[in-house]
Amino acid sequence: MYWRQASNEGHDEQLGFVEGYLYCHEKLAKSKGGVFSKAAEQYRALITHWYRFDEKTGDVDAKREPEAIADVLFKVRTGIE
Repeated sequence: MYWRQASNEGHDEQLGFVEGYLYCHEKLAKSKGGVFSKAAEQYRALITHWYRFDEKTGDVDAKREPEAIADVLFKVRTGIE
């Protein structure tokens, strides 16, 4: 799971992924599918929470682990749990 691997370097890797995705979504995809109004750090935290990822132990909800990060990002943007 990339989200867990990215946490090995601290939050910077995860935050960089989110920032890059949000930039591409806004600039290249022309915000297709909606606008992301929160800060990238907020989305990083929401994604971590959605995966039920424990940053201290590395545990994650096995049922949620296969979900693509981009799909999770859209879920947390709209509040879909």
